[in-house]
Amino acid sequence: MMDFEELESVCKTTLEEEIVRLENFLKNEHKIKKKSARELSREDRFNEDNLNHRDEKMAKEKIQDCKDALKRIENKTFGVCVDFGFNFTCKGRIPNARLMAWPYAKRCVPCQEKRDKQKIC
Repeated sequence: MMDFEELESVCKTTLEEEIVRLENFLKNEHKIKKKSARELSREDRFNEDNLNHRDEKMAKEKIQDCKDALKRIENKTFGVCVDFGFNFTCKGRIPNARLMAWPYAKRCVPCQEKRDKQKIC
């Protein structure tokens, strides 16, 4: 079992690699759009543009999430739920297993579930 410093180090590397991967995706996505736009019908182009826009938006949001997580590592708040103190069900700490799976996670599971329910309603 790794200690928290090792976890931070692994997560930092993962976050940095993810930023590079997503930035490369965004660069290459523009090249693909230009090439495929000539080959698609008008309706297909509209659908493709909507998908590309959604993918681009999601990639940019994830890049920002990764950068925010890197700032939390730097500020020594990595692994602490951002809702701690504002939510009675908050555990305060984000479990290490959650951070390994989603190093950009900023909430513990109960807080994230509560937030997800609020978005749906």
